[in-house]
Amino acid sequence: MRTKRLPMLFVCVLLAVALATPLVAGCASEPEGPTNTYHWRMGQVRGPEEPGTKLYEDFAQMVEEGSDGRIKIDVYPACQLGDWTEMFEMCMVGTMEIGLTPAVDSYDARLGIDFAPYRFFTWDQAREAYQAGGWMIEILEPLYEENDIKLLGYALEGFTGLSLNDCPGVLPPEHSGIKIRTVPIASWEAAWEALGYVPTAIPYAEIYTSIQTGVVEGQAGGGTQQLYHLVADIQGCWLQTNDWMDNSPTGINLDLWNSLDPADQKLLMDTMDELLWGPDGFNYKAEELESVWLQKAEDEYGIQNMVIDEAQLALCAKAAREASWPGLETDLGPELYQLMVDNSPAS
Repeated sequence: MRTKRLPMLFVCVLLAVALATPLVAGCASEPEGPTNTYHWRMGQVRGPEEPGTKLYEDFAQMVEEGSDGRIKIDVYPACQLGDWTEMFEMCMVGTMEIGLTPAVDSYDARLGIDFAPYRFFTWDQAREAYQAGGWMIEILEPLYEENDIKLLGYALEGFTGLSLNDCPGVLPPEHSGIKIRTVPIASWEAAWEALGYVPTAIPYAEIYTSIQTGVVEGQAGGGTQQLYHLVADIQGCWLQTNDWMDNSPTGINLDLWNSLDPADQKLLMDTMDELLWGPDGFNYKAEELESVWLQKAEDEYGIQNMVIDEAQLALCAKAAREASWPGLETDLGPELYQLMVDNSPAS
């Protein structure tokens, strides 16, 4: 008895269906994109109404929306999680997942390059140094990673100056003998001594009370934004010294970063890049706001603006560099030090 053969076309169709069925089932069960959920703390030193805090709030909202709610970030302004030096350490060890992480040279002396006075004199020079591929970013990214932090980007807050109780009779670098607050960075203390002041290292969170109680007569370390938002009601004079570009780097704990899906890494990096460097980005708006904050301080608090012209600024830069840069060479090492010298404009 002969067995009937199935038509060859029918056999091929059956085989194709059998092979396709598990593939279709498998595709249907596979999730699209990352599925992990996160809830992070993001620290900031700026007050609730300041642009730096608004930047972080926008970042948190955009990341939550871009991750379909999987990544939630709570923003803590006004040093609620600690001073800026403490937040650097917290991000290193992971007790704060993401947030403000200014370079702290007490953990790595090479990070002191980010506080070297008078590396820049214009906004264009600063933006060129801190944008992706810029010479400062090329130096800082690997240094941060060696300290267990992944850099997401640098917010440029504005060129710094000096606020005082009263305007002095002399301009820097002439000696005034006035005691001022500075950040706890060796190069800054050396620079301000050369500029004729008596520097005292005081945490950011203690600036207001230190001036109010007479511990110091003024403060350096921030620009006109810091003047207006922090001390304009207790100070009387402003000197725009342009000694440093006030910046707010954002970092994330490196172990956490390495554990993230590449899509989530891209979301975080792209979001910060858009907020900082987009057409209406923070690093362009901050330049426009420099004069706005000073005008508001003058109008609302009677701050006197003691103008330092370009020739006087050149004298300040020369004195500060001569006093502070040689000490940095030992900390940075010859290679990094030479990179700084080669990329910084002549004073």
